Amino acid sequence: MLTLAISTTISRIEIAKELAKSLVSLNNEILLIVQGAIETQVIKCKDYEIFFLQGYGLSKSRNFAINKASMPYIWLLDDDVSMVNTQLVEDVLANNNNDIFIGQIFCSDKKGYYKDYERKNNILKLSLLRVSSIELVIKKEFIKENNIFFDESIGLGTCFPSGEENVFLLDCLNRGANYYWINQPIISHPCLLPNKSPIEYWSKRGIVESKAIVASNLGVLGIPILALWSFKILKSGVGVKFVWLMLLKYFRG
Repeated sequence: MLTLAISTTISRIEIAKELAKSLVSLNNEILLIVQGAIETQVIKCKDYEIFFLQGYGLSKSRNFAINKASMPYIWLLDDDVSMVNTQLVEDVLANNNNDIFIGQIFCSDKKGYYKDYERKNNILKLSLLRVSSIELVIKKEFIKENNIFFDESIGLGTCFPSGEENVFLLDCLNRGANYYWINQPIISHPCLLPNKSPIEYWSKRGIVESKAIVASNLGVLGIPILALWSFKILKSGVGVKFVWLMLLKYFRG
């Protein structure tokens, strides 16, 4: 039923292999998509396949996984996660005919959740802005029929290192996707990450431009969201320059 698609890089391939081995008992298809290889190749192991891609790009990796997946549903994973409740996910998939399933992330290195899941917005578009790709389980038939893929110009490994999952989800919404919210943890991920302070986040290269790209996909909600992010940027103390960069990217495209 499930393809577990692990995105990694050539420098972290051994970590990804260990994750793949830990997932074998779940009896699902397992794919490792390795960025940064010298040449493109495929290695078929006993319980999983490894695909080596030249160059870098998380969105490129996600799209490759979507094309190679043979199961009805695809769970997009990174190499630093661990599974919390795969059986719950499989039960939900078996009993619901939705297109996109969104779970929750539990911390693997401290007690608690990866984000504040109590903050739920009644406007679906805004709720989708808070979703991370490792929370997503996607019906392959829906995205294939609607020709929806991740924008390979954004995401880690590009000049605009975030927001690719938000743009993807908004594209799905515009094509009539039905969403199902799994209001329980389905995966865990480290929460005590470096560069998590507001000033370090907003000053990271390409982040404000990434936000502008996301806002441009929100329609009439784009302007108020830009205003909110502008306030957050100024509050962080990084300076008005970063607000200007975001607005310039939004209006110039």
